[in-house]
Amino acid sequence: MPKLLRFSCDSCNFELETWENGLIYVTDGKGRRIECPHPGESYKIARVLKIDESEIFGFPYMRIPNPDLYPLLNERVGVISDCICLDCTALSKLDYQQDERTCTKCKSSNILPVDNLEGINCPKCKTGVFEYHSTGIIS
Repeated sequence: MPKLLRFSCDSCNFELETWENGLIYVTDGKGRRIECPHPGESYKIARVLKIDESEIFGFPYMRIPNPDLYPLLNERVGVISDCICLDCTALSKLDYQQDERTCTKCKSSNILPVDNLEGINCPKCKTGVFEYHSTGIIS
């Protein structure tokens, strides 16, 4: 179950939250990304791909009943991560495995998923370091 993560700067208190391990998405027939929040990812994926949910029940957390669907799922399902530009502090939602790793605002390649911020120097004040804080919130 995904946890809500919170990171804050120990100097200026700049704070960011994100879901652990990102957010699952599926692409529709036109290539648009449809977010599939937890719980219910397999239901949403099945609807978009026009397949029976029973064939992929438990995906992406368990083996699925119909393994013949893995090629389709690998092609059309991904994970969006909240990413921060360490140059301009803009936030972007990127598939860190497939998308170009550049800031959508300033085009810098100095970008990092928010859930990897612990111990990183704060891009806002330039003096502090990000610390992880448990929110206790689980989806």
